[in-house]
Parts: sequence; C-alpha cells; structure tokens
Amino acid sequence: MSPTLPPACDVVLAALRRYEDHITRGSLSDAWNIHWNPLETRAAIEATETRLGVAIPPELTDIWTRIGTFDLPHRADWNSLSLFHSANATRPLALGLLDAIVWVWGDRPELEENLSDMDFHRINTTVFCFAIYTHDDNHHSYLCFDQHGTAAIHHFDQDDWDVFAESLAQAPTTKRAPEVIADSITTLLTATADELPDPDPTPLRLHPPHTAPWPTIEARPHAKTDPALPRALPPLLESSDATAVFTLLRDWPTKDETWLGFARSRITAPSCTDDQRTTLRQLIAENS
Repeated sequence: MSPTLPPACDVVLAALRRYEDHITRGSLSDAWNIHWNPLETRAAIEATETRLGVAIPPELTDIWTRIGTFDLPHRADWNSLSLFHSANATRPLALGLLDAIVWVWGDRPELEENLSDMDFHRINTTVFCFAIYTHDDNHHSYLCFDQHGTAAIHHFDQDDWDVFAESLAQAPTTKRAPEVIADSITTLLTATADELPDPDPTPLRLHPPHTAPWPTIEARPHAKTDPALPRALPPLLESSDATAVFTLLRDWPTKDETWLGFARSRITAPSCTDDQRTTLRQLIAENS
C-alpha cells in the first residue's frame, strides 16, 4: 500500500498498472493510453451531494480528489471504461442510474413499458452511476453506488430488457466503488487479451499526472437538502398522477439544488409529456 494514498486509490492504481502493462506489452498505439482528467474539487463534490441528496462514498471521494478520474482506452470505442468528471457539462460526476441510461441511449420505450413512475423514482434516487463500461454498440455496464455506499455493476442491453431486469434483481453485494472499478478494468483486459503477445513479467509503475502533494480531505456529514420536496413527491408518484407531479415541480417556490435534482430526473420519466419536459427544461435552465 502506498504511504501517501488511501487504500481506495491503491486498489484502482494496482488495476491500472495491470492495464499499463497490458498496452506496453502489446506495443499498442497511443489511442490505448490512459486519459487522465483533472482532480475533482471539494466544491464539485459538495454540489454533487446536494444535487443527488446523498453522501458520496468516502472511497469515491478519495479517488476523485487524490488520483482523478480517467478514460481507458483514451479513444471512445468498444471495451472502454469512462469515469465521469465535473468538467463534462453534459454528464456530471454522478447521476441517477436511469438518468445515465437515458443520457447514453435517449428515451427508451422499455423503461415506460416496464417501470412504474414510483419504480423509476425509487431507482433513480437510490442508485447512482459514476462510470460506464462500453462492451459494444448494444451493451453497456453502469458502475453505481447506492444510498448506503455499496457499489454494484448494472447491465443494460438495448436489444434485451431481461439483461437490465436481472441486473436490478441481483443480490446486494458488499463491494465498494474501488472494487467495481478494478473489476471493470479486469473485464477490459480479458476482452482484449487476444490483441497482446505473451506476457512480460517485468512490472511497470503507473504515475498519474497530478504531481502536487495529495490534499488532505476530511470526512463531512451528509449533504443538507430541502426536506419538504422529498416528502411531498413520493405520494404523488405512488398515485401515478403525472399532472400533479409536474404541477408540484413547476410551482415549487424554492428551486434550489434539491429541486434541480428532482426536475432533471422527472424529464426522463416515461410519464412526463413533451410539453411538461419543455417547461421543466426551461425552468432548469433559468435556475441552474
């Protein structure tokens, strides 16, 4: 274990060293290099916690602030892993699982066909995606954490709803974010093993580009959110009254980060009409 890094970072860096060895042994092109994003700031993490209404797992905070997020390979293609980062204005550090699916695929009719509004709300406000592994044009894996900080990988195949349904029904794990990141890197190594020659036993040492001293990050309490709106919405969602849900959000007096999180989630809900989406997007733009 590194004397200057927390264990979460060591788990990820160990997997990345295997990846760097993988591309070096194969004499693969620069397109396979790891692309590092800037270190995340405390302000960006706090904003994410406020928007989601949940505390970010400390292991994920360590990764974001000590080594940074990354894409590998650098090129966007099949068998690639991308950790979200705040510099991407269209895809924040973390977002609800269903929001992440819609971000990738656009509106998916099977979500409306198979999930009630209450199910949609429950999943989107308890399971949060922070990275995507692209297997191919149809199949993506979503690296997620839940409200308890436990991590899991959920699969979505645009041609097979059962893949996602079975993924949601999987038994809870005890894994944390660093482990599912390392698992995904192992998946990538296995999927691309045929592109490499015989292994070279010489180990490599990976050095992220962030050379400044690692910042000291103190634990912080659960992000504060407006308690009224989270109490008001579930009964309306349970009753499947889409108009009432829209009206509540449209007329809510305090359009803060908590409201923005619910509004952004609502525009991806199957029962939200096009006119309602237009109005909510305008309100989101005015209050962001």
